[in-house]
Amino acid sequence: MKRLLATMILLAVVTGEAAAHFPFILPATDGSKILVVFSDALKPDEKAPIERIAATTLFAVDEAGTKTPIKWTKGEHSLTINSPGKDSLVIGGFTDRGFVQSKHTENKPVWVKHYPKAVLGEPALAEKVRLGEHVPLELVPVLAEGQLRFQALWNGKPLPDVEVTVLAPTESKARANKTDAQGITKDSFDLTGRYGARVGFIETAEGDLGGKKYEEIRSYATLVVDFAPVGR
Repeated sequence: MKRLLATMILLAVVTGEAAAHFPFILPATDGSKILVVFSDALKPDEKAPIERIAATTLFAVDEAGTKTPIKWTKGEHSLTINSPGKDSLVIGGFTDRGFVQSKHTENKPVWVKHYPKAVLGEPALAEKVRLGEHVPLELVPVLAEGQLRFQALWNGKPLPDVEVTVLAPTESKARANKTDAQGITKDSFDLTGRYGARVGFIETAEGDLGGKKYEEIRSYATLVVDFAPVGR
């Protein structure tokens, strides 16, 4: 496969993205199995074919940065993971959606890649964990003054002035946040509960994927983290 990389464009808003779906890793709160869903919310979407994220590889990361591959089984509305082990702080992965051309891509032929991630351990420890070179786009939880923010990284470097969409507990609508010079969301959050976040990045490129020509590579990262302010 040959690819001509042209200009790199930071993704602030993709037309139709609000209606699109993303893989989210949902840690269990009761010690049961972990789910990977393809949804626009932090729950399975029974109308979204789970086959769309069948090309997913996952791994667990501990505090030392050691990565351990994880196997999953396909269910009707989710991929299911057994507990990856008590030392795991983060689960990360890569979902290759392949060639996509639809209303969500403004009918452009694109190669879509997803990088889902979830925090299993303490967010304060997971803040220091990076998924590595195989996951170029990543969201990281950032704790400051008892509140939660999100940092967007591309190849380990901060992404300034991009839009991170946050699903916060008790809020009915997702909230869009621009990042600062350090790639960190300008808004902070202090509600107790489960958060989901997503960010996108576009590379203007031309290439061939399975005999189909694409014009862009669109990467999306998601993050799921359970947060409770100290003292609550």
